[in-house]
Amino acid sequence: MSALVIQNEVLDLDGDMDAMHPPTETADAPDGGHQGDGNGPDTLADANKQHFTDIAETYGELPSAKKLAKYLAVAMRKLYAFDKNSTSVLDFGCGPGKPDSILVFDAARWNSCMDGCTGLVSSELAADTKKVVGVDISEGMVEQYNKRMQKLGVPPEEMHALCLELKGEPGELDGAKFDIVVCSMAYHHIDDIAATTRLLVGFLKPGGHLIICDMTRGEEGREIVPEPFHEIVSHEYGFSEADIRANFEGAGLKYFGFQLLVKARVHGLTVDLFVGRGVKPTE
Repeated sequence: MSALVIQNEVLDLDGDMDAMHPPTETADAPDGGHQGDGNGPDTLADANKQHFTDIAETYGELPSAKKLAKYLAVAMRKLYAFDKNSTSVLDFGCGPGKPDSILVFDAARWNSCMDGCTGLVSSELAADTKKVVGVDISEGMVEQYNKRMQKLGVPPEEMHALCLELKGEPGELDGAKFDIVVCSMAYHHIDDIAATTRLLVGFLKPGGHLIICDMTRGEEGREIVPEPFHEIVSHEYGFSEADIRANFEGAGLKYFGFQLLVKARVHGLTVDLFVGRGVKPTE
């Protein structure tokens, strides 16, 4: 496992966790559960869709989300040679226009945003991508994403989001394939990450990169995300390097890489956030 990309800092996510993951009510469920009781969402996906729609208007203003995305952009530049004339990106679980997808427009346009979205990406990452398509199951997140891009003057042909639950069916996203598929801090919300990884690989061009960022499982095996948040989180312990490698290689990816990005304070624990990378074979 390689050293941290961002040294000598612990990113404080605790201040934003209350907004991102408010405790859920489970007392009325028959056995302390929360799904399928007739009063709430029936599936993990439904719970996440409802939750992130509820917080869509404020999510993009969370300080730690901005900082983490800036760090992820730094790591992405190390992993892939962006070309502003050709590179296309699929941002899976895009949210309301997070900085890991802000690779299209120049710093001046970004800094003109008046809703608290300034300073998210360093100027050297600006204009490195030809096209970004964001996908999210939350209608509220997609609405905020597209509003933000419209306010910044970014044309839809360069950057837009769609409210979809991708299934890997023929014709999805008009059959588009991408140089990069990125998924930031969403894998721990996904029940079947093996199926999701295979799905995302299907949207890569040959030689394309799948890049994900999430929480690293600690050696002591402590639960990172406590029980009140399990309605919207499937992997409360985070992921080990072996977990991600198995899923990436199981989906046919090569040249697996796993590096620690930055330490973060999450639910009172200090955890490592990682970046995982795999490459789709050209043959």
